[in-house]
Amino acid sequence: MVLHDCRAARTAVTNTPAHNTHTSHIISAAERSHFRLANGNDGPFNYRNNNAATNQSSSSHSMRGGSLNTNAGYYVPAREVQARIERKIEVAKGNGDIHNERYRGFLKKAAGAYGIDQRTFNGYH
Repeated sequence: MVLHDCRAARTAVTNTPAHNTHTSHIISAAERSHFRLANGNDGPFNYRNNNAATNQSSSSHSMRGGSLNTNAGYYVPAREVQARIERKIEVAKGNGDIHNERYRGFLKKAAGAYGIDQRTFNGYH
């Protein structure tokens, strides 16, 4: 088996304006630290690729629902925030972070603020 180093080709493609992408965490490093989530759960399932405009972190998390503005000044509509929370819940279930009581409480509160069906937490106490 021959392995090829594709880093140069990937960098050339992803740094062109039409393909300016970023890799980011779904459950952020800051959340992992704040809720003391196990680093061993931070695997490929917790990453996504998006363009620079859709991949920005918000400057604050609203627990009242609604849209947010990112640290870079991008507007994130409420539906996108809701989708991000839904994805965080999915990832937390997949990697076991959902069993962290504090983090699960945070996700439940965020889900409630954005009208996400609380039954998604059934089976997790």
